[in-house]
Amino acid sequence: MFLLDAPLAPLTVADTVVALPRTLAQTPLPDARTAVWDLARLAGWTLTWTDESFSGATVTDASGTATIRFDEQARISGVESSLHGQG
Repeated sequence: MFLLDAPLAPLTVADTVVALPRTLAQTPLPDARTAVWDLARLAGWTLTWTDESFSGATVTDASGTATIRFDEQARISGVESSLHGQG
């Protein structure tokens, strides 16, 4: 069954940070740096690179902020977040 016109809640930074450990354990990303950039762009988040070597990216939306660090092979090596409470 396909639900082509089903209303879906927008993906938030908070939802992504919570799901990230499970997602990374189940899905190999050949280039996590590009995946993060594409996700932020498609979700409408603000993305700022932490430095000129693209060793980290900070993504922000109304639900919070996350800084994602990358190693030399563009793998995610760490995540720091500040998420806003719901309610």
